[in-house]
Amino acid sequence: LNMLRQAEARVAFLRETQSHSDTLAERLVEVGAARHRLKRRGIPIIDPRASNWVHNWDAWLIFCIFVVCFLTPYEVAFGHSSLDGWFWLNRMLDLSFCIDMVLQFFTMYETEDEMAGRYWVENHRQIVVNYLMSWFFVDVVTLVPYDALTMVDDTLGNLKIVRALRILRFLKLSRA
Repeated sequence: LNMLRQAEARVAFLRETQSHSDTLAERLVEVGAARHRLKRRGIPIIDPRASNWVHNWDAWLIFCIFVVCFLTPYEVAFGHSSLDGWFWLNRMLDLSFCIDMVLQFFTMYETEDEMAGRYWVENHRQIVVNYLMSWFFVDVVTLVPYDALTMVDDTLGNLKIVRALRILRFLKLSRA
């Protein structure tokens, strides 16, 4: 609560006294201070503003989503399920999306409110709650390996609704 008051006071002060050049310098100082606080706590919070690795990971996920855009309609239309290259490609995509799902529990996000304006949330509990309330359910549903399930039980493969659930992966496009 004390940190929140300090942040609100800092935002109010910055709004009153800050010029454009000071804004950049203050933000750099703020990012550095946030890094220091996060390291001190021991919880590995990922700051997407300060990490090139996050940008590379996002590029990889965009590529994975691009592959899904072409692979999923084919699988839904033709019901392709066997232990071949397509199966293992799907497992690689699932693994990438699973890793991303875990990373989302530790990645800061930007939000906005009336008092403080736009700011980055660095509190781990708030990050977890935000992810659970927003994209978590979609991510879990898209990770279910429907093609592997159809290999186990042939009756599932004949149900078009099970194959159509794979289209939920397209929802990831709106987040990318």
